[in-house]
Amino acid sequence: MLCLRNVSHLTGEVCVIETQVVDEVEGYAEWGAREWTRPYHGVLALIDESAEYHNQNTEAGATPLATCPSPVALPCHVEARRIPAERDRRASARSL
Repeated sequence: MLCLRNVSHLTGEVCVIETQVVDEVEGYAEWGAREWTRPYHGVLALIDESAEYHNQNTEAGATPLATCPSPVALPCHVEARRIPAERDRRASARSL
């Protein structure tokens, strides 16, 4: 996901990403106490590619464990770095 964030950060307006995605997951998780829950949506699945990785299969990922986002999780992770950068640019523009 760091690679996707870096690519997104370097692009100006358009960033086309082709990647595998997993099924969407939504629900509620207990968050500190049984009565206090938080909704969740968008997940990162962990895919074990150990066998392919250790057999030097060129189709395997860069590490034995790969992350695969759901459709909702993908834009959240790509935008994670861009949001603070946008705020910094707006603040700089106002100070000029």
